[in-house]
Amino acid sequence: MGSPGRNLNVPEHLRGWYEAGVHHFFLPGRSCEAGQAAPDAASIRAGSAPTQTAARSMPPCSVPARSNNQQPSSSPSSPGQAATPQNDAQETAQRASKVADDSHTTWPELWQKLWLRTPHDPKIVWTYYDLGAHMAGQPDKAIAQLLQSIIYYFRWPKGTIAFWPMTELVDEQLQPNRDMFWRGVDLLGCGHVALFGRDAVSHLVSDGTFATDVVKVGGTQVHLLPTLAELEPMLPHERLIALDSLKQLPF
Repeated sequence: MGSPGRNLNVPEHLRGWYEAGVHHFFLPGRSCEAGQAAPDAASIRAGSAPTQTAARSMPPCSVPARSNNQQPSSSPSSPGQAATPQNDAQETAQRASKVADDSHTTWPELWQKLWLRTPHDPKIVWTYYDLGAHMAGQPDKAIAQLLQSIIYYFRWPKGTIAFWPMTELVDEQLQPNRDMFWRGVDLLGCGHVALFGRDAVSHLVSDGTFATDVVKVGGTQVHLLPTLAELEPMLPHERLIALDSLKQLPF
């Protein structure tokens, strides 16, 4: 019968037809003449996937950019409120200026070591609350295997993903470190962050209720995803559905 996830990428408006066994469509004004086959489901998916993805995506809410050395503003903009192009450009320029003055050689020793182990030209940063412990010598084998399986499914080019912690171990206790997280993201120059565990977003940006699955912080989009603990017991096709919005990023 095939994999349950074989039709995950079929656009929603075609899914009913696909499941009913209709896998080929004739385009208006065209005939299926010799040497001119009607497009199959795969070509339909390829041709309409960007449109369907855009239709499914909710507009990101925007919060003020945070500097490298200070906490974000305590007054985040309302969920769903988009920043103006002028303000967004100003925030991006301010961040770029601060990054130019930053250097990992001035960071605490722990973060310097993490930096040296991190790919320096990634397209996206992946993080979750317990990553600080896992990268500090307390790995979780089950979580590592789960992440490997997700990365294998995504099949992005090597070096696309950089793991960067939002927490650190202090006296064997995990504590958020918003400042060092964003300094690392800014120095990496990433425009995307995948956060596994949407509740942890309060440790990265000013407290607020976010109505979308994408939070824009300056020029960076933070993608809010299920926790790894929630993803682990899922069936493979359920997990792929839960991460479909991340998989659709053009890497």
